[in-house]
Amino acid sequence: MLFPDGWGRRAVDAHHGRWSQTPDKVKADRIVAERNFGGAIVEHVIKTIEPTAPCKEVTASRGKKGRVSHVRSIPELENQMCLIAPEGYVSEG
Repeated sequence: MLFPDGWGRRAVDAHHGRWSQTPDKVKADRIVAERNFGGAIVEHVIKTIEPTAPCKEVTASRGKKGRVSHVRSIPELENQMCLIAPEGYVSEG
């Protein structure tokens, strides 16, 4: 499991196409975070790592159950997603 500094650096690196697991070194226009569950902390972590990184908070208007699909297997992400509950993120430690 990644701590905020770890996932924040991966997000910034992926944004710039520097993360080795980013398919075809794709770059992004911005980093998007869902406001409903921790968007403010995501933006804070990203801006701490790279103050000029463009972040955008969005609000989910519908549930995502059954709407999320990954292009390839990402076991670490899938394990973390399974720890998200209605009351928030349920950490193992």
